Amino acid sequence: MATYEVTIEGKGTYEVISDKELTDAQAYQYALAQAKNEAPSMATSALAGLGAGFGRTVLGGQELLGKGLQKLGAESVGQFLSRDAQMGRERLLRELQQYKEANPISAGGGQLVGEVGATLPVGGLLARGLSAIPAVGTKAAPLIEAIRTSGGGGGGLATRATGGAIVGGTGSAMIDQESADTGAAIGAALPVVGATASKLFSAGAQQTPEMTAAINAAREVGYVIPPTQANPTLINRILEGTAGKLTTAQNASARNQEVTNKLAAKSLGLPEDAVITTEVLDGIRATAGQAYDALASLPVKKGSKADTLMNIPAVAKIDPKQMVYDLRVARADSNAYYKNYARTADPEALTKARNLKAEASRIEDALENYAKALGHNNLLPELRNARQLIAKTYTVESALNQTTGSVSAQKLASDLSKGKPLSEGLKQAAEFSQRFPKAAKTPEQMGSLPQFSPLDVTAGAGLSAILQDPMALATIGVRPVARSLALSPLVQNRLAQNPNDISQLLEILRTATPPAMTGLYSD
Repeated sequence: MATYEVTIEGKGTYEVISDKELTDAQAYQYALAQAKNEAPSMATSALAGLGAGFGRTVLGGQELLGKGLQKLGAESVGQFLSRDAQMGRERLLRELQQYKEANPISAGGGQLVGEVGATLPVGGLLARGLSAIPAVGTKAAPLIEAIRTSGGGGGGLATRATGGAIVGGTGSAMIDQESADTGAAIGAALPVVGATASKLFSAGAQQTPEMTAAINAAREVGYVIPPTQANPTLINRILEGTAGKLTTAQNASARNQEVTNKLAAKSLGLPEDAVITTEVLDGIRATAGQAYDALASLPVKKGSKADTLMNIPAVAKIDPKQMVYDLRVARADSNAYYKNYARTADPEALTKARNLKAEASRIEDALENYAKALGHNNLLPELRNARQLIAKTYTVESALNQTTGSVSAQKLASDLSKGKPLSEGLKQAAEFSQRFPKAAKTPEQMGSLPQFSPLDVTAGAGLSAILQDPMALATIGVRPVARSLALSPLVQNRLAQNPNDISQLLEILRTATPPAMTGLYSD
């Protein structure tokens, strides 16, 4: 048996085994037959198309550079660059042919992506080159900016259209020189279309300074907002309409509940991931209540009866130890009546709760004044901190679902609207709920939270049946993907801006573009 290794350009090396001697030509024909039987996969074809599209476009730029140098008098260098680029482009096209024959769609799609990707840095490179020329960089700054942003910025609309035409024509010529005019026309039209579309999409969606401040405050602490609640532009309405308004709001509320719980825990001095329970709150109160032990140890001030003859009024006895005990009893009873009112809505329970709360505040003020009168001012800061912390525990407890551990931002919002003073974290949660109530519901209010709703499945199945194409079932994932996008940082971080500004979109694409790749390609 004879074994031959045959290398076929663009395909690889093949092993040919024969029971008789073969000539090189015969071995090559056998290897060629093997190669034809090995069809490349769709993924391989897509990658081949991507590489060929990118490479041919870069070489197209090299060819344009060569022709430009020839016109400037550098004949030998220009001819070399042009000829080298032409040979490289032809070679890449030949190598891609087998992949296009096996998988025309994936190979063609990959080629398109590669061509587009290679042209993205064109505006930046052209602008950088023009800026390096002192006379041009000074006098044509707006045009250079228009070129850098592909018509997205830089002066008036005419200047932007000119910049777009230059970039569009150059990028198209890199792919196919015969399409340069078409590319220039499209590039010039984009700024005009973009300006018109921006005005159309933003119509009726002027954002107030108060709304902008509310969005920024919410985003700073981690809240997410259904896009139309923050900025009901056409784009946001389309996005949220595709995602499903109700399900988007439910998903937002589920995420926001975690933020509210973290804010509540942080306000109590707990770790952000702490689970708040009544036992935890009782423990905080017990610890904070130790600040009152120092007050309880203050000396008793004896009282005296009134002396009418001497016109001396009666002086009440001050027993700090008894007052601290009475304070704790008043607080506990007040909390119990508040809980009773929450269960029964009994107005008498609410009246008793408020009276006992007022009594607790009166005792606290009396203790603080007595300590101050005795010169124990050092006890006051700790006492005030304890009072505030204990008050926070009752505020959180009134908004707490003791079964799930969820703190209701809507309950905190209700407290705030009634004039109840809230600390920073609790106030942030309350203000968010006031501004975006549909995104601040608790899990108990929402019930189940399916990521795939029956409508998602029905829409995809219906489209598949209409088109009689099983591939249309893939659209089942469109709505969940839209929901994820609506609540993603990409959308959320731009809610306080105008997401329809085409120049902003072009700038995002430009800054996301990797550095241009340069090099020569030849046989």
